[in-house]
Amino acid sequence: IGIRCTNRKITEPQPFPRENFQKLDAAVQSMAGCSAQLVTQPEKLAVLARLCGSAERLRLLNPIGHREFFENELRWSPETPQGSTDGLDLASMELSPSNIVGLKVASDRRAMDLIDQWKGGKGLEEISGKAIRASSAVILICTSEEGANARLDGGRAVERLWMSANAAGFSVHPISAPIFMTHML
Repeated sequence: IGIRCTNRKITEPQPFPRENFQKLDAAVQSMAGCSAQLVTQPEKLAVLARLCGSAERLRLLNPIGHREFFENELRWSPETPQGSTDGLDLASMELSPSNIVGLKVASDRRAMDLIDQWKGGKGLEEISGKAIRASSAVILICTSEEGANARLDGGRAVERLWMSANAAGFSVHPISAPIFMTHML
């Protein structure tokens, strides 16, 4: 856990060797009922980028998802994450200045209500969408069961994959919005 880190930098994708996936898949399968699927084809990554981007947009337009992200998860200043044991430090998101401004506008619930009324917010899809399209690979974690316990096991499998990837020298950028949509399925 001490070396676990997130890397959100957009770089040129590098080939992801199949033998590396086998090690990560083993970490995922150490959780009963969990499995991993590797996606490396650019056309499939583009589909995932659209889906995850749409999920991100829906989450931020939804009042509950908006509140959870902006009040509970995002940390706007360097001091805030240090004083908390959780959260996402804005500086770690590798956002452009225009993306940061967009995020500040999006943090205003009234602005998001207007954007929702106007059927807008396509720019919200680009933060995770751009990262996925630039990835060497995406690994999807699946559970064989439904329900809260299966979701917890899936989260444990993600943590095991994440730590195994970091230990092997690979960067990980979790995309969380689709996770928050599972209760709607």
